[in-house]
Amino acid sequence: MKKAIKIILILLMCIVSSYFFLIAISEPPRIYHPNQIELYDIDEKQIYSRIKDNFSNYININEISEPFKTTLIEIEDQHFYSHNGVDYKRILKSFFINLKNQNNKQGASTITQQLARLLYLSNEKTYKRKFKELIIAKKFEANYTKDQILEFYINTIYFGHNLYGIDAASKYYFNKSPLYLDYKEASILVGIINSPNKYAPDINKDLCIKKSNSILKKLYERNILDKENYNYYLEKEVTFSLKSNNEYINFLYYQDAVINELNKRKISSKNALLKGYSITTYLDRNIQKIILNTVNKYKKELNENEDISIVIMEANSSKILGLIGGSDYSKSTFNRAISSYRQVGSTIKPLLYYLALENGFTPLSTFRSEETSFNIRGIGEYSPKNAGERYGNRDINMIEAIALSDNIYATKTILILGSKNFASLINRFNIEVNDINPTLALGNIDLSLLQLVSIYNTFASNGKYYVPSFIKEVKSQEGNSIYTHKEEYQQLLNSQSSTIINYLLRSPFDKALQSYATPSLMSYQTKARFSAKTGTTDYSSYVIGYNPKYTIGVYIGNDINNELSNTRLSKQIFVDIANKLCPEEKENFFFCPNTCKKFSLINKTNNMTSFNYIKKKNLF
Repeated sequence: MKKAIKIILILLMCIVSSYFFLIAISEPPRIYHPNQIELYDIDEKQIYSRIKDNFSNYININEISEPFKTTLIEIEDQHFYSHNGVDYKRILKSFFINLKNQNNKQGASTITQQLARLLYLSNEKTYKRKFKELIIAKKFEANYTKDQILEFYINTIYFGHNLYGIDAASKYYFNKSPLYLDYKEASILVGIINSPNKYAPDINKDLCIKKSNSILKKLYERNILDKENYNYYLEKEVTFSLKSNNEYINFLYYQDAVINELNKRKISSKNALLKGYSITTYLDRNIQKIILNTVNKYKKELNENEDISIVIMEANSSKILGLIGGSDYSKSTFNRAISSYRQVGSTIKPLLYYLALENGFTPLSTFRSEETSFNIRGIGEYSPKNAGERYGNRDINMIEAIALSDNIYATKTILILGSKNFASLINRFNIEVNDINPTLALGNIDLSLLQLVSIYNTFASNGKYYVPSFIKEVKSQEGNSIYTHKEEYQQLLNSQSSTIINYLLRSPFDKALQSYATPSLMSYQTKARFSAKTGTTDYSSYVIGYNPKYTIGVYIGNDINNELSNTRLSKQIFVDIANKLCPEEKENFFFCPNTCKKFSLINKTNNMTSFNYIKKKNLF
């Protein structure tokens, strides 16, 4: 027996020694505002604060009511201010109760231990997890004050319904600041902590009140409440708000894109999240408001399974000033601006015609527009059609081909240039082309709206490609810089040829070009001058337009690939947004380089003179 006792004592000494050794050598927890993310707009004005999955501000300990702090400590950890992070008496008592019952149901975690588990560990009931919890708890106590630990805990605990932290819970359940919680409200919230799916008032109100009353009774028995106050709070009727904060729902598609960029750039990390961080974005509130108001104006015209996405970039920069990935985030969180990859139709053609200009074509190069079948090696017979099967049955130039979106002209162009060469040009934008064949000329490639806008923004930036960015800067809540975006570009396209394309893309608005078909944007004139191109497939419709200030992308699509009900809607939305962004009729347009000269066309049928276009000067 003595030998057995001796062995047990040695083992206990080894365990205790190991415990304190690990405490001594382990890194101290480094936290500041755990799990808090703050989002700021381009003017560095706060959009919102989140803690984990819901809107919640990080609340300082002196901004929390005394009734709540007192109730929480009395119920969760009565000796919080007297122990050193671990209540050894409770642990021993719990150990023997669990040993007797042969389970791990009896807990003895202090608030400090619970914080350690919430931030670093899982909820598994094992002695290994408990041992790690003890070590982290001791480190907390060695590095932070009791008030700091309590503050961390109150801002981290879960109150059901994706509510983390006292600010979100207090506003959801009672529509009030945590500073003004009384003992009745405090007892309800502390009761919810114990089992949110059981004691939340909107899940089971009777159980919620019963739990609250039992907590109030403990406060009375411990002389926290006198008899008069105890009876008052026991009988007090509570009005529950039960309303989530939807004030920020208009920014959530943009926020999702920000989080996506954080992950892609590998900016976010567990350590950064434990400290909390703030993100300054490129979001322009005024532009976002224009987008939202326009979408709200037209979304009633959408059929079932149809939705909208819009992206606005600043020309000559990487800044994404506004974005929406759907008409209603509360109904669909799918972000069609960044995550939906669809065939882009004729919106790919300006890139094809840029390649043509680089290979000896001019804006006046002609092909015959007529119904044509092509016999293509490896594919066989290929017979592209124009919309409505309308053909000029004559030679047309590149200006007309863009204005009228002639598919025969585009197909003949790619057959001369080569599909591989066109695919290589697309590859420059970090876009992989899977099917390399002549159908690329008609937009047989799946792109996101953001990818498409970034291509057009390169034209708007005279050939300079900027990787689209939502994030300007990321800082820890302590104020240390984690990431700063550097405005860099690649000169992917020739500046002169890009400027020629910018003028050619005025043709969809040009009334003088009406002939066997109507210019695609002739009935959708903007107040300021924009370059633009439309694109239509059976289940989606695009307009991408730009000027020296902005690049605007509008997408309307059917989520289940049914036929689109209204292909004009994207044009109406584009014009509305363009006119709100640039309300003046005389906006600066792209400068004509000295190596080019302006010219115009005359329509012999209606005797109208076209806009000015540009072409390279003939030096010989």
